[in-house]
Amino acid sequence: MCGSFALIRQRAAGRAERPGEAAGRVLADADRGGRLDVPDRLRAARQFVLLPAAEGRVRSPLGTQPLTDAERQEIARETAELIVRAHRPAADPTAGPAGRTG
Repeated sequence: MCGSFALIRQRAAGRAERPGEAAGRVLADADRGGRLDVPDRLRAARQFVLLPAAEGRVRSPLGTQPLTDAERQEIARETAELIVRAHRPAADPTAGPAGRTG
């Protein structure tokens, strides 16, 4: 799913849409395919787009220092991993968040 940022940029290219809309489509596709469980794709898409922006501001004092490519890639990877963990289908009906039981 880490490649999802590239997929979202590709899907949004040439269209008059916000990145959140493309993210919503990627998440909806993953939900329909059973790879993720995304009950509210619009909220998940907002989070997918806003989390890296917020993290970038935290790592750069309020956005005053440019981030390196490596830092931006790390933020993107960490965000994608977080979204995937948050929406991972439960292993069984009694499982909690991210398929954990207990």
